[in-house]
Amino acid sequence: MDIAIRTAALLALEFVVGFSFARLASDGANIGAGIAGFLALLLGSAAWGFVDGRTGISMSAIVFRWVVIALVIGLLTSLLPQFPWSDGVDATVWRSDLMSLTPFIAALVAVPALAAAALSAAIHK
Repeated sequence: MDIAIRTAALLALEFVVGFSFARLASDGANIGAGIAGFLALLLGSAAWGFVDGRTGISMSAIVFRWVVIALVIGLLTSLLPQFPWSDGVDATVWRSDLMSLTPFIAALVAVPALAAAALSAAIHK
């Protein structure tokens, strides 16, 4: 349940921040929206990872939790953008996104979360 809640909350945060910035861009340049979405994902993961480190859960359980969350968010982030703007899934584009975007997003989630969890666990020992 913790994994589903964290995954849904982080995805919602990423898309709300990204779409909010996209709506603010009047000239059509939405690169800031993507960067804002990535930053929200990074900061949200780090904050939640820091909280996880304080709970006293074993580090292996925290690593497992965040690797699963990172993979799910990476997969969904590569798939979801194809639906609102197209007639369906373009297999070639999705395959490309799976190879490039998914690992990037997974690292963007897992690395700050695990670093913050380790820091928090070390501080609170």
